[in-house]
Parts: sequence; C-alpha cells; structure tokens
Amino acid sequence: IILFIGLVHFTSSQQCDAIYLINDDGVAIPIFPIDACVNALQSEVEVSFEYSCNADNEPIQTVYFDFGCTSSAVSEEPMNITTFSCKSTSGVSCDYTIVQQNDDSTGSCGSDYIQVPLIVDSCIEINATHS
Repeated sequence: IILFIGLVHFTSSQQCDAIYLINDDGVAIPIFPIDACVNALQSEVEVSFEYSCNADNEPIQTVYFDFGCTSSAVSEEPMNITTFSCKSTSGVSCDYTIVQQNDDSTGSCGSDYIQVPLIVDSCIEINATHS
C-alpha cells in the first residue's frame, strides 16, 4: 500500500460544515467535509462518493458509479447517528485536502486507489490541557 498526499487544498475554517465523529468523551471531531466529492477506482470500476446532511440533519454517504459525483446516486445511506453528527448550518466550508491511497500488492503505485477528504486547519480541544 502506497500513500500519496495530494497538494490540493480547499478553503475555510473551524466549526465548518462537516460530518463529525463523536468520541467517547463527547468531543465532536470534524472528519468529512460536506459535499466534497472524492473518487475511487477498483478493478477498473469508477466510483465517487460524498457526504451530506439529510432534511433531519442526519449524516448521509452518497455513492455514484462515475468520477465527480455527477451521475444518479446508486446509494444514499445514513450513517450511524450515535457515532456521527452532521453540521451543515454554518454555511462555512471546511478547509480540506484530498489524500489518495493507491493499492497494489507489488508495492508500486497501481491503478486501484481511493481518495479521502482530510480536514485541515482545525483545532480540537480534547480537555483543558490538550488540543
């Protein structure tokens, strides 16, 4: 497995519109920016996905059988609302970059890959002494 970190950096700030992971201490950590489309290629099958919030402000993962999230959705699945939270009311997009992981059993950069949006420039307070 070879990891390639993209140099594309997108805009905004803390408390941005994102899917948040709620840890055991109840701290909300932004992990997926809302409406950031990423691609994956597996055995020559093109797939893209993005995260959004439904009308009840619950987190949703939408999957498409193309690159760029442009075709009709083939899957629109709610995420576990006890683990994830959706915040899409601030109107502030998250700063993010795209990380691409290539997967080839030979140790070289093969053609199969998955991209993941990685939120950057976000500070999360863990407790009174750590962030």
